[in-house]
Amino acid sequence: MVRLVSTLVITAIAITSQLIGNDLENIVSLDFRVFGVGHDDFKELYFYNGKAFEALNFKRTSRSEKTYSYRGSSKFGIYIKNPNYEFGNDNEPPYNEVASGGLDEGFSTGLIVLAANPNNRDVASQERSYKVFIIDDSKEAFTRNSVIFINVTGVHLYGKVGETNLNLPIGHSTPISYSEYANKDKGIPITFAFESKKGPRLVLSNDIRLASNRRVVLILEPPKRKNSTRIDIRMLSEAIYPVTDETTK
Repeated sequence: MVRLVSTLVITAIAITSQLIGNDLENIVSLDFRVFGVGHDDFKELYFYNGKAFEALNFKRTSRSEKTYSYRGSSKFGIYIKNPNYEFGNDNEPPYNEVASGGLDEGFSTGLIVLAANPNNRDVASQERSYKVFIIDDSKEAFTRNSVIFINVTGVHLYGKVGETNLNLPIGHSTPISYSEYANKDKGIPITFAFESKKGPRLVLSNDIRLASNRRVVLILEPPKRKNSTRIDIRMLSEAIYPVTDETTK
């Protein structure tokens, strides 16, 4: 037990050592929730919160119930337990990093989306890896009746959302208002394409209905069918209502 505690302490020191010699101004603090997309069960994933490794608990259709707190360098890591670690072996760390992303010091409330590598098999696989997407999830930045697109397809996309032209490399867009389309039967027209050797190739063209008083993340995923160019789309929606002024009642 003493040796196990010592090993975990050594690992923690190794992770936090990157902060030594840096000014305190370089330390980032973030309160965040998580969401996962792709072929993975998203179990037994951890992050280092600045003091210890902490397990992340994902939900299938919504943001995590828990809001996690991180304090550390601008490089944020996701870890799994090292399958090669054995009790008493100080040459192997207890945890291996499987993904990382850069944190923006400009916001303190985030949504971290993990996109699983298509080769991920199960929780026991040593091949697990992810792409990390971190967005400003504050209600001031990500407002009511707005949508953010996250491109995890692996190709650079461009298109049109309502009347807004959108150039979308791998990553996420800024929030786009859909107020004029909210609750309409037809929905908001969304079109995306990529540039192929033969010219533009359409990958998505739909009218998508988005409810009022929500903020929506639309995640653009690779096609499910082999040899298809029609991308898949995953919706993450959260209710957010106008603040009522109690003094007017």
